[in-house]
Amino acid sequence: MKKYCSICKKELGRHAQYQEGKYCKQCYLKNIAKIIVKGKFHPNFKTGKPKCIDCNKELNNYNAKRCWKCYVKWSQIPENNANFKIGETLKKHFCECGKEIQDYKAIRCRECADKYHSIQMEGNNNPMYDIHLTGKLNHNWIDGRSYLPYTIEFTDELKESIRQRDNHICQNCGMTEEEHLIVNGQILHVHHIDYNKQNCKENNLITLCLSCNVKANYNRTYWQEFYTNLIRNKINRGVDVVLYQNNVNNKGNSKKNLYASLLN
Repeated sequence: MKKYCSICKKELGRHAQYQEGKYCKQCYLKNIAKIIVKGKFHPNFKTGKPKCIDCNKELNNYNAKRCWKCYVKWSQIPENNANFKIGETLKKHFCECGKEIQDYKAIRCRECADKYHSIQMEGNNNPMYDIHLTGKLNHNWIDGRSYLPYTIEFTDELKESIRQRDNHICQNCGMTEEEHLIVNGQILHVHHIDYNKQNCKENNLITLCLSCNVKANYNRTYWQEFYTNLIRNKINRGVDVVLYQNNVNNKGNSKKNLYASLLN
């Protein structure tokens, strides 16, 4: 049996459940729910809107006790702050040395705290006490080759020629020598690619900054292969440029010789 809305006479669907199937959804929301839900008929009605306890102003939020202006004034009183601790933040706190401390939870100033912790970590109290990480105990130890001296061939002139070849730029990060002087107070380093101080060939030397030179001491197999390929490609590019210029010059000379022979 078909059912129709008692207001708009629209045919109702099979699952019409508004007021035992008497109304469609639109008519129920416009006419029935409007009367039942609002005002005193609402199940959560609490004798009208609440009022501010300070200025007696009507509030829109039923859970609020004060309006915004009264709440701001009330929250500015220190005793009303949730983090208020009997005026501890208002008192002045001083360190043992007589210096005023801004943080009321702190016992000492920064300088005295550093001295105190350094004293507490001296001697047997330090967890790293009597643990030597030099020599064979160091995880970067190989065979003591870092103690070997450099050869006589590794002169300042050779280093400067390598820097000039690399345009005075770190070949890993691109830092210039001017920037290196500002940051580290020294000129760029010249690094042995195969970590052999006796091998001072130009294809075994590369210009690096301090940071990149330190990084090269870790994961040596990777950096050795990386810098070897870098220098090989750089030298090959230089050879290609020289060969190209020679070919251009030879072609020019051959043309000149051909013109001279034709004139003769």
